[in-house]
Order: sequence, then C-alpha cells, then structure tokens
Amino acid sequence: MDANLTFFWYYPSMLLTRQRVTNLVIFVLLFLASGSRPSAVRGEHNHLTPSKRFRPGTLLVGFDPAATQAQKDLTITSRGLTPRARLPQLEVVELAVPEGRELALAVELAHDPGVRFAEPDYVAHAAADPNDPRWSEQWGPQRIGASRAWDRVRDVRGLVIAVLDTGVAIDHPDLRQCIWTNPGEIPNNRIDDDRNGKVDDVNGWHFFHTCNDWGSCEAGENNNTRDDNGHGTRVSGIVAAESNNGIGITGLAWRAPILPLKALDKYGDGWYSDIASAIVYATDNGAAIINLSLGGIDPSETLRLAINYALDHNRLVVAASGNDQGAIHYPAAYDGVIAVGASDRNDQRASFSNTGPELDLVAPGVNILSTSLNPAGYATDSGTSFAAPHVAGVAALVWAANPALTAAQVRGILEQTAVDLGPVGRDDDYGYGRIDAGAAVDRALDTLPTSPTPTSTTTPTRTASPTATPTSSWTPISTLAPRPTFTPSSTPSPTPTNTASFTPPPTATRTLVPPTATSTPLPTVTATESPQPTVTPSRPACCRQTVYLPFLAVGPAR
Repeated sequence: MDANLTFFWYYPSMLLTRQRVTNLVIFVLLFLASGSRPSAVRGEHNHLTPSKRFRPGTLLVGFDPAATQAQKDLTITSRGLTPRARLPQLEVVELAVPEGRELALAVELAHDPGVRFAEPDYVAHAAADPNDPRWSEQWGPQRIGASRAWDRVRDVRGLVIAVLDTGVAIDHPDLRQCIWTNPGEIPNNRIDDDRNGKVDDVNGWHFFHTCNDWGSCEAGENNNTRDDNGHGTRVSGIVAAESNNGIGITGLAWRAPILPLKALDKYGDGWYSDIASAIVYATDNGAAIINLSLGGIDPSETLRLAINYALDHNRLVVAASGNDQGAIHYPAAYDGVIAVGASDRNDQRASFSNTGPELDLVAPGVNILSTSLNPAGYATDSGTSFAAPHVAGVAALVWAANPALTAAQVRGILEQTAVDLGPVGRDDDYGYGRIDAGAAVDRALDTLPTSPTPTSTTTPTRTASPTATPTSSWTPISTLAPRPTFTPSSTPSPTPTNTASFTPPPTATRTLVPPTATSTPLPTVTATESPQPTVTPSRPACCRQTVYLPFLAVGPAR
C-alpha cells in the first residue's frame, strides 16, 4: 500500500509523508509520556506526578552522526537554547529549555534535519520493591512508605536489633541469614570465651526461669534461643526477614542482624528480672535498637533501671503499648521508651490498642503477615506486638541513613515525621501519629552533618553501631516537651542522652543483674498477680507471671 495516503480525519487535504508519519508517532509517544501513560513503576513510586517523571527544564537531543557541527549549532541557537552538557560518544546534547515547554520543544526539534530524536530527561528509580512473592500481602510496610525509604537506604547490616521475646526460629528460611553472631564466642566449645558469664552464647541467650508440668520453677539459662511459642519469630520477621531472596516476605531493615534474647516462656510470660537481664545483655553486646513486644501492668524499679541503662548507652528502646484497651503498659510507659500503638490499613487506631499520655506513635498492627512456626512458615496476626517492630525497623533505616544521630534524635525524627492522625498535634489515641518510613529517612539524610567527629560510647570489646555522639555543631532534631514522670523516683528527661542519675551510676559491668541470672522473682512483681484469662488449665501455678505478650491469638483482635 502507498504510504502517501490521505488521512482526512486528522489532516484534511494534507498528505502524510513517511517523515510526517514519523513525527506524528513521536508526538503521540511524547503525549503519552507526559502523563497519560501508566507509570513504569509501582507501589510507593506512584506518588510521582506526571511533571516529575522527567527533569524539569531539560531535553536530550540525539544528532545524526553525519550531521555537521554547523547543523547542530544552528538547531540549538536558532531557538535560543543553551547546551548544558554533551555526551560525544553517543552524539547526545543536554539542552536547558524553558520549564513547561519540554514536550512541545521535543516535537519541534524532531523536525530538524540531522536530529535523530529529542526527548525529556526521564526519571528512573531503584528497584526497591523486593522480589519476595508475598510482598503484595504486606500492607503494613507499604502503608508506611517503606519502598520510598528503601530508594534511599537499604543496607542496615551495621545495626544490631535485639528482639526480647519468646525466642526466634533461627533456622526459618526467611530469618536464618539475619541472626546475630557473637564475635567473641567460639561455637560449641563449652567455654565462656568472651567471659561475660554466658557459655557459648553464639546467637544470643535464654534468660527466663522455666516451669515444668509439675509446678516446679527453676532458672533455665542456656544458649538455646529457639522459639517455642511463635511470637518472637513473628516479631523478627517484621523487623528483618531476609529481602530479595525470592521467598516469603521482606523485613523493614534489610540485612540487619537480629539478636535473639529469649526472656519469655512458651506461654508468652516472663519475669521482670529476666527482661531486665536481657536488656542489659543487649546493651552490653552492641544492640543499637531493643524491641520489647511485651508489657506488664505493674511498674518496677528494676525494669526502669534496665531501661535507663540502655538509654544512657545511646540505645533506642521500642515497646508495645498493650492490647486491653487500658493504660499504657510497662516498659512502654517509661520515659525515653517509644510507646507504640496499633493502627489498621485505614489509619484508624485498632480497637484493642491501649492509649494514654505516654503513647508516642502508632504503626500497622492489624492482620500483619510475618514469619511463623506453622508448617507454611508464615501467618497473619494482630496486636501492638506487631506494631512495635514496624517502628524498630524504620528506626534502623533512619539510623543507617545518618549514623551520627543519637538515639534521642532518631526518636525525634520518627515523631516529627509521623502522619498526624486524630486531633491536630499529639493526642492520647495516636501519639504523634502513624510512622512514615519515607519521610523519616528523608529527614535523616537532610540533616547529615558535614564533618561529624564521633566519640564511641561502647565498651572496648564491642563493635556496636551506632553508638556515636557527634561533636559537630549539628543540633538535635527533637524539641518535644518532656513527658510526665510516672514513678516518684524516675527523673530522666528526653534529651539526646538520658540524664537520670543513679547511685551508683550504671556501668557496662553487668552489675544490675548477676551474670548467672539465678535471682528469684522480686516480691513486688508477683505479690498480687492473678492468672491471665488466656492461661490454659494445664499451666503450672508457678508460671503466673507479671509480663505477658499483647494478644497472641491469630486473626482479628478481640
């Protein structure tokens, strides 16, 4: 068929030559590129408006190799345009053009002899959405803008995140590459190589006092951190399940090592003394972030001292607020701890989530998919226990983006970049709002000091990161008002380092709880405790402990 056909419905009385057909095609393609075409990226990248799909005020013009320099110059100067850069190997020139005229000038320039193409300088994104097959089911990370954060920072391998819980399934396919290894311990030689009172603590430590079926309780310390409940495994998957491994799900903090600390029993209960010991162990062994998806209704000086010990050593402590629709539980209620409530996929507070003046943030905590002990390896669950690790994971991204930050500054960034929900400003139902990973990482990168000179606060035998306090003139992000004090003896304030005074001051010599963790439960912990409603009839009476995991049942919270 002759190419010189008459297209009366487009151009009456105009014959379209091959050149004009080519130009028409270019025009249509550029029109589609301007915003009518579907985005080439998905998920969080769809926040780009059409005008941001290419660099404003810029065109890339490709010339025919046979074109003379005079032709090229005439093409540019006849329109009053300015060459900004050249790529001679490709015969491409970058032009500065008036903003808003990029597409029109591209069509116009394409008509010139010697011009092969003219196009906007399109934007490209890192392939941050992971290839894990169940990523599409992870509404939580998607809701908080994890993909946007991963565009700017992904590798978090320098930050250890301690999970104080029921243990971790260290051989789970999505977790086994993420388990912390003690650099000072030789595996299975039955020797306390690093002399910390724990023999062969290669992958963390098992702290809690165990009870047998006959009602006898005894100290059960050993190096077995395997999960016999499932709760700790679900929490760990949210924080740092291996990403881009082609299986299962993805965690928020890519490549971050998980330090498993088994401080709760198979029923999900534990003693405050064991939890305090685990917090000290996490601090002394370089954990930058400590996740506590647990809570009790009773305040405790031992637990408060352990929390302040971590804060004094520049550790970030994240805790679940509780799931009984009541007051914020301990340790989340302590000053300096990030108390996390649960929200749903519509950014509404979960009905079970505890509220109060101590609440700092909310995060996805309803129907959250994560790693599990069941045969399928994954399960969906609800509770503030699963909101807290969302915050811990984002905190790791923020700290990895700007290692010069202090723990208090990381906390300030998380609070100040949160999506405000409920009444304007901080409120008791949502705290400062729902965590926003993308905005938090952006803020951390925007506040990078030009030449930080860190001073390490870790013990000489540890390599914790980050534990630096910059000496540059960069000022702390957090300017939030101090939260109320909840016990008469509590005096910490939310400054970049915890300023509570102790007698004697805490040190990194593990004097808070004896290394062998053989101490008996404190009388104040169990004196008035009654069995939890979820206790099974076969449960030994001695195990009616104060601390419990918020909402263990699979499915919607009740």
